[in-house]
Amino acid sequence: MKLPETLEEAVILECFEETKVHVEIDRLVFIHENFFPVQSGPYGETQFHEISFFYLMKSIEVEIKCESYTSDGIEEKLEWLPISNLQDVFPFPEFFKSELVCLPAEIKHIVTIEEKRT
Repeated sequence: MKLPETLEEAVILECFEETKVHVEIDRLVFIHENFFPVQSGPYGETQFHEISFFYLMKSIEVEIKCESYTSDGIEEKLEWLPISNLQDVFPFPEFFKSELVCLPAEIKHIVTIEEKRT
């Protein structure tokens, strides 16, 4: 993110860089607070607090062109998933399985507290 760049501008740019798809933001749908521990590091278990913003976005383009790689050099795979089939996959965050089926009219704040993360 470069300054001055809004979160919405950063999301649009990142989507294009990762997928080569031009998107338009419709609206903010979820704010997700996620509390989770990580077992590694020099101090043992560390507790983290992550705040994520999820937007409803539009695209007139259908094809995704992924040219992205993980830090290990593995090519990433991106694909459109029908919301009706989310019960068959493992989306992250977990609340997507239930919340995307019927999007809230207003911004919804969701808090997740994880005991262990592997």
